[in-house]
Amino acid sequence: RDDKQTKLDEYMARTSKVYEEKEAECTNLTHELGKMALDRQRLQKQLLDAVARAEALNEEKNDAQMRIEALTSENVHFEQLTSALRNDVLVAEERTSKIKEHAQGTLARANDEISSNHEQLTQSRHNEEALKAQLAKADARSRSLQIQFESMKRQNTELLELCEGL
Repeated sequence: RDDKQTKLDEYMARTSKVYEEKEAECTNLTHELGKMALDRQRLQKQLLDAVARAEALNEEKNDAQMRIEALTSENVHFEQLTSALRNDVLVAEERTSKIKEHAQGTLARANDEISSNHEQLTQSRHNEEALKAQLAKADARSRSLQIQFESMKRQNTELLELCEGL
């Protein structure tokens, strides 16, 4: 019986020791589980923050894409306006060229007409001077004839007086 009691005491001591070790291990595991729970909470908070940042970045990305689409649309519109303006400039240049050609032709005709009118004016002035000279000559001849007429009239009057006196 002593042997059994000794074995029982040994068994109880071992069981107590194993129980204490298991208790210590449970305590350590409980502490580790607590730490893991805190880590899990911290990681969940970090995950929620990361998800919130990702959503914010996604919204920014969507906003940026909308702005890019708007700018692209605006760019296409500006390119269309630029093309239309280039066409307008080409049309205006063609019109300007035609107007210039017409103006040059009109100017050349006007210069020819001015030159012709100048020649006619010169000719007219020359004719005027010739006519003035003829007029002066005719006036001089007219005065001369008038003097001769007056002289002949006096002679006729004298001759008539002589004839009546005879």
